[in-house]
Amino acid sequence: MIEWDELKIKIGFKKFPDDYLTGIKWEKYMELPKGTDIFMYRETEGIYLVIDMEKFYFLDLALARFVQMCALTGNTTAPILSHSDASKIVKNFKNDMEKWDSTMGELLKEKPDKERLRAQLWELSGYGHVLHSFMDLE
Repeated sequence: MIEWDELKIKIGFKKFPDDYLTGIKWEKYMELPKGTDIFMYRETEGIYLVIDMEKFYFLDLALARFVQMCALTGNTTAPILSHSDASKIVKNFKNDMEKWDSTMGELLKEKPDKERLRAQLWELSGYGHVLHSFMDLE
């Protein structure tokens, strides 16, 4: 049996958003409620992020996605970033998640119950529910 700490090191999980903010400047944070029902939708006037029925309005989709990822990873604050910084961080996080999933697949390929183990690893990482939110990212 492979131990979680050993797998965590081999996979190379990073902490979101902290490990992605190196070299990026911002001046303000926004406060976020700790929520479990987190989703976004678009209307003609902009983008809404909803966290347990509390709505947050954005004009910038990249910033809305960044804040959504902050909320999904359990953060109660999110730095207000520029469009290019938010876009870059979300893209890098998405790429890392794909890389982590691929690495998990390689590490578990010999296990008969690899899909169950992969799902457990995602949950242990704290990013299990985030993974599903990336289905709608382009």
